[in-house]
Amino acid sequence: MVGRRRRGLPRRLTVDDLTNIKRTLTFVGRSQIDGVNYSSIGRNLGITKYAAERYVIAMERAFLLRRAIPAGTTCCAGLDGPAAAA
Repeated sequence: MVGRRRRGLPRRLTVDDLTNIKRTLTFVGRSQIDGVNYSSIGRNLGITKYAAERYVIAMERAFLLRRAIPAGTTCCAGLDGPAAAA
């Protein structure tokens, strides 16, 4: 296995990557919950959305950040129906 990268290990990070990771974490920490996605991170930091995704994944692996997937707007739709009155 010498000379081959093992799956799951990140590539080496540059100084620019580390700076952008810090900026990404700061941006995410200061943003409202509904306004954070890869495109908004990229747009606000001047990087691509793919780089933003790479940085978020790196921060997750370092246990600095955890993505929360929204449940959606229909999670409680049934509560207004006839069963709610019972």
